[in-house]
This record gives sequence, C-alpha cells and structure tokens, in this order.
Amino acid sequence: MVRRLFHKSMLLAVLVLAIAGAATGKDLEPKIYYFGATGCDFCSNGLAFLKRYTAEDDRVRFQDFDIIGSPDDAALFVRVVNAIGLADPRVPMTIVGRHVIVGYEDDGTTGREIRVAVEQCRLNGCPDLVNGLITFGPEIAAGNPKSWVVDQRFAKAAVPR
Repeated sequence: MVRRLFHKSMLLAVLVLAIAGAATGKDLEPKIYYFGATGCDFCSNGLAFLKRYTAEDDRVRFQDFDIIGSPDDAALFVRVVNAIGLADPRVPMTIVGRHVIVGYEDDGTTGREIRVAVEQCRLNGCPDLVNGLITFGPEIAAGNPKSWVVDQRFAKAAVPR
C-alpha cells in the first residue's frame, strides 16, 4: 500500500513538473536555429561545427536554414531579424533561446559561445521564440527586442544580407 502510494506520488510530481515546464514555455534542452547561405564559407564552417556538436551530444537539437537556397528560409530570416530588431543582419546567425550570435570565426571562439548558450539554457531554461515565428508566422510577436541578447563580436566573420 505504501509503495503504491509512493509510486503514485512520484508520478504526480513528474507530471506537475512537466506541466509547469510547458506552462513557462522554457525548454531545458534548447533548440539551435542556424541561418546561413549557400556559398558562404563562414556559414559552412558554422554548420560543420553544429553537425559535430550534435554528434557529440545527442540532446542538442538544431535546425538550419539556407536563406539563398530557400525562399521560405529567407522569409523566416527576415521575420526573425525584425523580431530581434537587428539593424545590420548578417549570416551566419545562430540563435539559442534569447541568445543571438552573429558570425562564425571558429570552434574555439564562436563554437564555444554556442556551447555556453546551450549550457545556460540547460541550467535556466530557454524560451523557444523562433519556433513561434515558424509555427504561427509574423503575426506572433517574438518578444520585446530588448529581451534578446545579441552578440556581434563575430560579425566580421559574417556576410551582410
């Protein structure tokens, strides 16, 4: 009897935590959104890093968008840039939760920043603001542009778009 009650209590606790996490809209396993362009060497290097990173850590998910090869990807890029309020959009652009990283130098600099953003999300949770723009389109606000954390230290390793 006590054992059955314990199991039911544990199940209830897990369900409550899952519902609470869903209600906050925060994900402890964030998704990485990567915007690049065909023919961009910086973009190719960043994409190669993400493929290696996801092979190392299967909890990391990413989705890449080619703003040259796909009109839909280009339109999403414009929606995301507008939601962020980014005045000088460039690719590659990597988004992890509220963290926006513009450009890609190498695995030791930009790659490290991506890993740090993922770990911060794992510790604190991250809203998936890009998914709202993908799912619902431009009529859904992605939040106040001031709520995004834009890192342009690597912008010199990016191509203006």
